[in-house]
Amino acid sequence: MTADPMTITAFDRYQDAKLPARNITVEAWVRVDKPLQWGGIVGAIQDNGDYERGWVLGYRNDRFSFAVASEKEPIKMTYLAADAPFEARRWNHVAGTYDGERMRVFVDGKLQGESLSQKGSISYPPKAQFNIAGYRDENENYPMQGMVHEIRIYDRSLAAEDVMKHASERILRSPETKQMAFGPYLQFQDSTTAVIRWDTDGAVDTGITVSMDGKTREIQGVRQGDMYQSRLTDLRKNRVYRYRVYTRGPAGEQRTAWYECDTFFNYERPARSEQARQFGQSKSQLAAAVGTMVSSRGGVGVVIGVQDGHLAAQIAIRTGLKIIAFDDRQETVDRVRKELERLGLYGEYVSIYKTSDPARLPLTGLVANLVLSERELTDPAYRMPWEEAFRMLRPDGGALIARDAGSAKQLLGDPHP
Repeated sequence: MTADPMTITAFDRYQDAKLPARNITVEAWVRVDKPLQWGGIVGAIQDNGDYERGWVLGYRNDRFSFAVASEKEPIKMTYLAADAPFEARRWNHVAGTYDGERMRVFVDGKLQGESLSQKGSISYPPKAQFNIAGYRDENENYPMQGMVHEIRIYDRSLAAEDVMKHASERILRSPETKQMAFGPYLQFQDSTTAVIRWDTDGAVDTGITVSMDGKTREIQGVRQGDMYQSRLTDLRKNRVYRYRVYTRGPAGEQRTAWYECDTFFNYERPARSEQARQFGQSKSQLAAAVGTMVSSRGGVGVVIGVQDGHLAAQIAIRTGLKIIAFDDRQETVDRVRKELERLGLYGEYVSIYKTSDPARLPLTGLVANLVLSERELTDPAYRMPWEEAFRMLRPDGGALIARDAGSAKQLLGDPHP
C-alpha cells in the first residue's frame, strides 16, 4: 500500500491487536522516501519525556531502528539503530527481534545491530494506539513518507536464518517517477476548491490520484485548451492533502512524485451570503473611500476601538484586508462578535478581541496596511492611541485614518483630498 499523509491507526486500543507480551519479531517491506528524526513503520508506544513504554520498528534519520521498553527498572526505551544508513526511495526488508534479553535489528536479512539493554516482558503503556506508517504517541505524530508493502508480527524471536529467508522471498521494485511536459501546478479557486493543471507528452489517459482524509481516489483529467486539469473540492482549512498525476498509455502506467496541497496557504475567503454583504451597508461609501487609500489589496487592517463592526466588515469585504479589531468594552466585543459569527464573517473577514489597554495591543509592530478606529470616527469623546497606531502601521504605503472635520483622511503616505 502507499502511505497516506497521515499515520494509519490499525487499532485505537493496542490491546485489541493482541500484540506479543514478551518474545517478538516484527518485519516489514518498506520504502522510505524521506528520512525523519523520528520515523515509524509499525508500533504501539508512548515516549513522552521520561515516560517510555511499548515498541516500534522504524528509523532514526537514515538508519532503520527497533525500539523496545521492557519491565527492567528503570523503564527506559532502547532505540537500537542499524550499523549502516539506508538509501531513500529504495525497498528494504527490515526486522526487529526481542527474546526477553536480546534485541536485534536486521536490514535485508543481515544483522545490523544488537543490544542487551532490555530484560523481561515488554512494558506496554496503559493506553496507546497500534499504528502503521508513522511514529505516533499521545503528543507526537510523524507520518511516514514512502510505502509499506507487508508487515508480519510473530510471538517469538526468529532466528537469523529465518529472517534472511524471509528477506530473500521477494524483490520489490519502485516505479520510476514520470516528469510531465508541463506542471503539475495547483491554484486555489475559492476557500474549498483547487484546480491542478498539467500537460503530457502526447494524448494519453491521464488524471490525478489524490489522498484526502485518509482515503485515496482518482480524478480523471479533463482537457481544457492546451492543458489537462482536475478539480479538488471539499477542501478543509489547515489540512495537507497529497496528489500525483498518472498517465496510462502504450508505455504502461506511469506516475509523478507526490505533491502537497497545503490549505494553510489558501487565502481565498468563503462565499458571503446576501445578508452578510448587506451588513454595515450604511458604511459602504466610507469603506470605499478608505479602500482608495490602501496601497495594496489584501493584508492586515487594525481597528482600535469598535462601535458596531459595520465599517470594519465593509472594509474587509471591499479591500480583501483581514481586519483585527480591539475594544476595551467586553459587552461590545461580545455583541459584535456574535453578529459577525451569525453572518459567517467572523475569523475570515473580521476578528475582534477584548483589550484592557488599547495603547498596548498584543500585536507585533509594522504589520498593518491600514489602522483606524470606528469609535474615533463616530464618538467625539474618543481619542485614538496615536503612538500605538503608528507602531502598528507598516512602512511604505500604510494608511492611518482619523477624524478630521467629520470626514476620514489619510495621515500617513500620499495625502488624499
